[in-house]
Amino acid sequence: RFVDGELGKFFAFLRETGILERSWVVITADHGETMSDASLLFGHALLCQDVVHVPLIMRPPGGCTGKRITDVVQLADLYPTLTELAGISGHSGALHGRSLAPLLRDESRKSSVVLAETGVSEQAMLVADGWKLIEFEPTRSSPPETWISHPLLAKNLPSLVELQAQATRGKDRSLDW
Repeated sequence: RFVDGELGKFFAFLRETGILERSWVVITADHGETMSDASLLFGHALLCQDVVHVPLIMRPPGGCTGKRITDVVQLADLYPTLTELAGISGHSGALHGRSLAPLLRDESRKSSVVLAETGVSEQAMLVADGWKLIEFEPTRSSPPETWISHPLLAKNLPSLVELQAQATRGKDRSLDW
């Protein structure tokens, strides 16, 4: 409620000063949060849907009637989108994301692969053509406290730590993550 109230004040200021009607407004987040929706009670260490599905709200100057984009997009797409909308060119070759501007104009955009990673418990997620693959591998570099809340791992940490140590002894880890 506090953030909503402060944003209300901020947008009221932008409206009163005339800045809002001349500006793009973008609201997003770096990650979502599991709030007892998944098997863990609270956090953002796992790449579940609660964590990777974040808001991305864009309002053009003067406002709009509203539109929902159903394509899978990623936050890496935001910078190329904003540079295209601002008429800035020459950056697209060095960027990982792809502009969402065609989707805003009701044009199609070729589907692509979306990749997300987290280092807390060494996970990677790949999304392509409606499929999602999440690879989870706790390793020696993952502290045992990050294992506690994972629904697939037992709560018996001493034996898990020993099993992990046994599994990684002598293993070449140069290809891991």
